[in-house]
Amino acid sequence: MRLYRDREGTFQVRICIQRMDLCLPVEEFVRSDLREEILALRETEFRKLAAKYGAEGV
Repeated sequence: MRLYRDREGTFQVRICIQRMDLCLPVEEFVRSDLREEILALRETEFRKLAAKYGAEGV
């Protein structure tokens, strides 16, 4: 996830998930369900990797 500022001065959040870019204003991102989707995806991927390779604190 990266934070950019467009030519009009609006901050944009850019998200790259599985080769798909998504860019939208920060305010829209914060109000959307994308935050929860990203956190769920991250948690799922972490648990898969931890199960496969072992990780403490899981």
